[in-house]
Amino acid sequence: MSILDADFGGRRARRKAVRWLIVIAVVLACFWLLPGLLTLYTDWLWFKHDVRYPAVFLTILQTKIGLGAVFGLAFVALVLINAGIARRLARRSGWYQEETALRQQIAEVMEFFVSRYLYLALVVFALVVGYGVAAAASTQWDKFLQFRNATPFGIADPIFNRDVGFYVFRLPFWQYLWQWTYIALIAVFIITAAVHYLDKAIRMLRGVPALASHVKAHLSLLLTLILVVKAFGYRLEAFHLLYSTRGAVFGAGYTDVHAQLLAYHVLFFVALAVAALTLFSAFSRGIWLPLAGIGFLAAVSLLVNTIYPAAVQRFQVQPAEFDREIAYIKRNLEFTRRGFGLADMQSRPMRTVALLGPDQVKHNVPTIENVRLWDYRPLLTTYQQQQALAQYYRFNSVDIDRYTIEGRYRQVMLAARELVVPPEARSWLNDHIYYTHGYGIVMSPVTDAVQSGLPNYSILNLPPISPVGLEVTRPGLYYGELTDDYIITGTTTEEIDYTLPQANKIAKTHYTGAGGVPLAAPLARLAASVRFGDLNLLISTLITKDSRILWEREIIPRVERIAPFLSYDRDPYIVLGNDGHLYWILDAYTTSSRFPYSQPYGEEQGAGINYVRNSVKAVVDAYDGTVSFHVADPEDPIIRTYARIFPGVFKDLASMPAGLQNHIRYAEGLFNAQTAMLTTYHVTDPQVFYNGSERWEIAREAAKTVGLVDQAGGGDNEGMQAYYAILSLPDRPGSEFLLMLPFTPKGKPNMVAWVAGQCDAKEYGRKLLYEFPKNEQVWGPIQIEAAINQNPDFSQIKTLLNQQGSNFFPGNLLVLPMDNAILYVEPYYLSATTQAIPELKYVIVARGDGRIAFGPTFSEALTKLLGEAPPSTVAEEPTWLQGAPTAAPPAPGAKPAPTALMPQDVKGLAQRADREYKEALDKQQKGDWAGYGESLKKLQRTLDELMRKAGG
Repeated sequence: MSILDADFGGRRARRKAVRWLIVIAVVLACFWLLPGLLTLYTDWLWFKHDVRYPAVFLTILQTKIGLGAVFGLAFVALVLINAGIARRLARRSGWYQEETALRQQIAEVMEFFVSRYLYLALVVFALVVGYGVAAAASTQWDKFLQFRNATPFGIADPIFNRDVGFYVFRLPFWQYLWQWTYIALIAVFIITAAVHYLDKAIRMLRGVPALASHVKAHLSLLLTLILVVKAFGYRLEAFHLLYSTRGAVFGAGYTDVHAQLLAYHVLFFVALAVAALTLFSAFSRGIWLPLAGIGFLAAVSLLVNTIYPAAVQRFQVQPAEFDREIAYIKRNLEFTRRGFGLADMQSRPMRTVALLGPDQVKHNVPTIENVRLWDYRPLLTTYQQQQALAQYYRFNSVDIDRYTIEGRYRQVMLAARELVVPPEARSWLNDHIYYTHGYGIVMSPVTDAVQSGLPNYSILNLPPISPVGLEVTRPGLYYGELTDDYIITGTTTEEIDYTLPQANKIAKTHYTGAGGVPLAAPLARLAASVRFGDLNLLISTLITKDSRILWEREIIPRVERIAPFLSYDRDPYIVLGNDGHLYWILDAYTTSSRFPYSQPYGEEQGAGINYVRNSVKAVVDAYDGTVSFHVADPEDPIIRTYARIFPGVFKDLASMPAGLQNHIRYAEGLFNAQTAMLTTYHVTDPQVFYNGSERWEIAREAAKTVGLVDQAGGGDNEGMQAYYAILSLPDRPGSEFLLMLPFTPKGKPNMVAWVAGQCDAKEYGRKLLYEFPKNEQVWGPIQIEAAINQNPDFSQIKTLLNQQGSNFFPGNLLVLPMDNAILYVEPYYLSATTQAIPELKYVIVARGDGRIAFGPTFSEALTKLLGEAPPSTVAEEPTWLQGAPTAAPPAPGAKPAPTALMPQDVKGLAQRADREYKEALDKQQKGDWAGYGESLKKLQRTLDELMRKAGG
């Protein structure tokens, strides 16, 4: 009996084993797939019930599945069709007739398994690899959707005269299609050759491969297809010349246009000719013809694609680089300025610079009222020490904004009081049921300080109260920057709301917002339990049909899940709306690295973007998590493309509530990218740009740390951070909220210009560049800090206060333009080394000639600098201290005035205030919050009247 007819172990046993293997494979596949399917189901529930963007989820999922299916099945089909052709053409000849008996038996066994199981093995291999191909293809969903919904930019590139939209939206997907096809054909060629070899249609005779005629025809056809695809790859490479880094600037230069582009054209036709030669060789003898063609293509590629461009660059371009590259430098200047939104920047040269005097101060009272004396770093520590009020509350960051307070446009700093359960209190109930949310915000004007050097709060305490009439009507913070765990609401127990003044007393609440996913359905509970790996979600008796699970509560990850195609600012900021609710606003950006001729930014971080717009303002309700996207730049083609892909997701900026529109601001991320590029691309003259004689850098200041500083004023310095300020621009009436930053010449300390991004609604998004006269010296920030460190009087104060046990350190130095003069301001803080509560102790001011003055308050320092008191402004102390009488010291031996001489109306007001205070406490304990608020308002009115009476 031949080995080919042998029954190895019995056919029945083999069939039974195969069936069990199939059952085991199905069970393993279910265990592998089930968690992923349940997680996908929770994603669907989250998009449908929580954020309410089901169309986004379905669009992305359908695109991923479609791309995966098309590219995965296409690969499987290519492999199996070619393998099937190879098997059908295989000739069953006894190539092993001259072998020894033992080698013949081995060959027969191989023949048996190849004849019966090779195709099955190929099917399994193709399916496994095809799954990987499908998974990789599904990640291209964004490129595919942009490809289908491309919006023109209305700008043509100067080389191929194609709209920029082709490069941003279409070229990336064309590149993926080419890459997939090329790699897939090579893989199919290798697999097909292996099948032919196993079927003995390819043999090695004296070290040379011998191919059966059908094998040669099959492989020649595949090789022809590979060469045709390679030819079209040269066409795509030509488009990538617009991102060349070879020349004097980014983008296609002289060599790229006159040599490299020619090389790609030549290689395109050579590759097609070699493909035709390879196809012809399928009907001729030998394999040397296609090999010679491929060798010729490689030689031509080396000559015209490498050697020739290098020679042109070295011998034609480098000896006269500027003359050769001037046209391409102009293109780089134009497209870089367009890519980063600098083309519409208004440049306004300042004809002269004056020394700061009383006149400039009088003309800029809103600026003086809003000079930022609080650095966000020490203020964060102060907020935490004074206003956390419980061990499980934490302030993550301090935001800067502006509000109308008591009729004045005030710049303020504020922070959200978020929840972080301490490690010693961690348990499943505390983490997910009881401690569910932060509570309220704190706010203080940037200039005000109480007499001890601490912030003057406009909003403080639990529940939030405001001495200046602001109201927080819904203080619960279920969504924030530190909310990184899931919670369950609507359970049989109440949540902890906030601590009460009484010992061991807490206020409780039930969540009534729309956020979260309902857990009424058993499948939803099972899916949530699998997603979070938490059995308690299935077995807890606290969960009812009304319960909801809230997850993805951190602002940035929450918004990213909905719109992953946008880039986001690193720092969302909290806003108190006109309705008393709290909202987070997050700046979102559209970016691309495919804008032709535009110099990339951020390559050191791996980003390398060369187009950016702050096109979207994302708003997140801090209580119920509702997310809305408002288009701030409707002219941006990228956001218009995404609006076509996801209809209904993006709203007009006008649809944002007015109370939030008043708090949008020029985005820091965009401003940082623009100012970084502006250091080089503020010039428009190619000669000046090429010479590099007018390069700037962001002004530098001494490195700031919250702690001990070098007494000699030495140490590292750092680039200044962009800062918000309320300013009156030199050539514009009124004051406005701006984001600004000064520049110095590269390698020089003196200031040369400053740039501002306008934030207020009417002028939002405009950029203004003010350049100082080049024939006048304007002191830069680092020079001012050097003057501060060299001041002997202030050095003595630093030495005295920077003793062991205390730290005396500076905040950010601010450069504040006032008409045609400059005011420099730097605060200094004092804090203990343990349990630090930084206090504002000194304010240093300076003018453009380096003269400095300092004092315990900004007003005193400014008076010393000007030689006269500044105009009446908002004081650096709380409203309730303003106007309070200062008692004259008693004469020696005099007796204190008896209390009986106190006017009766003042005494009566004090008694009334006492009653109203006790009444407010009583209502607070009973949970009558409406009555508690009314009592506080009455108490405030009584105290105001009392202060007026006490002041005479």
